Amino acid sequence: MTPSVGFSGVHVAHYVEQMTTSAVITSLWRYPVKSLQGERLTESAIDSSGIEGDRGLALRYVGTNTIVSAKQGAVADVLLSWTAHMDGDDVVIEIDGESLSCTHQRDAVEQRCSTLLDRDVMLADPNPTEQAVYSSEWPDLDGLVISGVDVDLPLPMSTEVPTFVDLAALHLITAQSLRFLAALTPGIEMPTERFRPNMVIDLDDTEDGFIENAWEGRRARIGEVELNLTMPTPRCVRTTRKQPMCEEDLGVLSSLIRHNRIEVEAFATNAACLGIYAEATSTGTIALGDRFELIDDDR
Repeated sequence: MTPSVGFSGVHVAHYVEQMTTSAVITSLWRYPVKSLQGERLTESAIDSSGIEGDRGLALRYVGTNTIVSAKQGAVADVLLSWTAHMDGDDVVIEIDGESLSCTHQRDAVEQRCSTLLDRDVMLADPNPTEQAVYSSEWPDLDGLVISGVDVDLPLPMSTEVPTFVDLAALHLITAQSLRFLAALTPGIEMPTERFRPNMVIDLDDTEDGFIENAWEGRRARIGEVELNLTMPTPRCVRTTRKQPMCEEDLGVLSSLIRHNRIEVEAFATNAACLGIYAEATSTGTIALGDRFELIDDDR
């Protein structure tokens, strides 16, 4: 499909009809520590909190309820150069080639992170009785939900899961959307890591486009796991940050503003979107290659 300026959600409804048995999960991701690089998975348990272990820890500024976030420019490059993965029930953080266990070396983790961030931080677990916030910088671009301001936002904003996700327990993107955005935005690196999905779905023979726009309010199944597809994913400055696999570039957001700014009912406004949020309504295990299917009758 040849990309065209102004392509939006109203043009993607016919893609839903093209879903076949070849709509499958092609990558799974978990981010054990908020705003750090995550890990690829071959399979994972899922429950109402999403992918097992996803965003189960965060760094918090000592003496405050503010979570350290890569949406804050002063710390973004440092955070996104670190990686977290799970080793059984333990979370291991990789910092400049050094592996530190959050279970067995918690003090060392906090001291190392505090030194490199130049501010005292501690590892934090979700506390359902305390409202955490994170600092977020929004570039001055017309068409964003918020533009040209720095603002503290609550964690989480809409889901009730006991983790450090921003809005929903799960975040899905199709391979078709990723390719389409890359084609619309030549010269800018578009690795999957820019958008931090939990899973990428490939609809195989379906034409490229922002397919997920047509899924809002739908239900889906992956194996024994059922999902509510809740709303398109509004994008923010996080997608533009420099990472080991890509350079910083505001063009990512500018392109989404031009080509996929759509109505997001939860925000009562239009937003530059890519992907869709979801909540799991049943438990189970999903794996690479599992079939993804819409299971309601809304066609």
